Amino acid sequence: ARSRPPPLDLCAVLDSSPPLHLASEFKRSSPSKGDINVGLSAPEQAKLYKEAGASVISVLTESTWFKGSLADLEGVRDATDSGPGAPRPAVLRKDFVTKETEILEARAFGADTVLLIVAVLPEDRLSALLSYARSLGMEPLVEIHSDCELDVALGSGAKCLGVNNRNLHTFEMFGSRTSDVCAELRRRGVEFGAGKGLHVCSLSGFTDAEGCRRAREDGCSM
Repeated sequence: ARSRPPPLDLCAVLDSSPPLHLASEFKRSSPSKGDINVGLSAPEQAKLYKEAGASVISVLTESTWFKGSLADLEGVRDATDSGPGAPRPAVLRKDFVTKETEILEARAFGADTVLLIVAVLPEDRLSALLSYARSLGMEPLVEIHSDCELDVALGSGAKCLGVNNRNLHTFEMFGSRTSDVCAELRRRGVEFGAGKGLHVCSLSGFTDAEGCRRAREDGCSM
């Protein structure tokens, strides 16, 4: 991990233009969809994502359900580290991270940030993992799905909120979930967006431009 250049700050990435950033995901399979494209090359796909303007590339490294690997994570980082086009995208290890060693591992293999899911982490562990990630220069994306989880995330000091529009327990999609969270933040008088110290990112369920338009109107950064 020490041999890696400093990671990109996710907040700084989201503070920059454009007003709505795009995150592109690399995964070969998933529990809900089954096999998607098992033979897909992570580095080659990452180059396409970068050329298309992605600000963040998320990588699933879990091997059983997502058929990923840490080699995929490293391949994505190395493939987007140089070459023509826009500045390199931030690389996110998008696994169910629950241990400090997994964050250090992510850093060693080139990740700039990791996903911390409130639904699977007790409050004290969430705070501890946030603190540890920041000690490595990484600002995590903290995933929530409900107002109760929003309370936990804000209480822990999260700066980048990822609102999962999919219920992790039932896989059911709720298209208005992000809009509801943004409305709740405004009701509480909590400012978010570029330069506000808090970002809201809408995760899952995007199939057309309408979803992107709605996210922009809600004030999402990604």
